[in-house]
Amino acid sequence: MRNFATLVADMDNFNGSADDLPSEYNAGNPQVHCYDFSVSPGTEANQIVLMGRGLLFENDWSMAGTVSTIVEDLTQQEGRDAYEEITSHMDSVTQGMNPTDGFSSKSPVSGERELGNDPAEW
Repeated sequence: MRNFATLVADMDNFNGSADDLPSEYNAGNPQVHCYDFSVSPGTEANQIVLMGRGLLFENDWSMAGTVSTIVEDLTQQEGRDAYEEITSHMDSVTQGMNPTDGFSSKSPVSGERELGNDPAEW
C-alpha cells in the first residue's frame, strides 16, 4: 500500500502556500488539518487526487478559501517524487478553473438527487 496525506488550511488563518503545508503540519501548526488515506500500488495520480479531494469535501472543506495539497507518507523523504507528480497533475487539472464551479454546498452531487441508504439505488 502507498500512504498519502491530504493537508488543508483555511486561507484566513494560514499565510503560507500549498508547498508550506507539509512542513507546517510536521511542526505542529494547529491551522493545518490532515486526512490520511492509502491506495494500492499502481494507482494513478488522478485517482489519488480525487480520493484526497473527496476526503476534504467529506469533511466539509471546499476549494474556495482554502489551500491544500496531497503528499505521500510524510515520514519518508522518498515521497517527494510522488508529491511532484500529484501536484503537477493537480495544476494541469485545475488550470483556469473557478474553485466554486460545479460545487454546491447544499448537495455533494451538484444538484443531483442524494443517494438513499439502499445500495440497490446506487
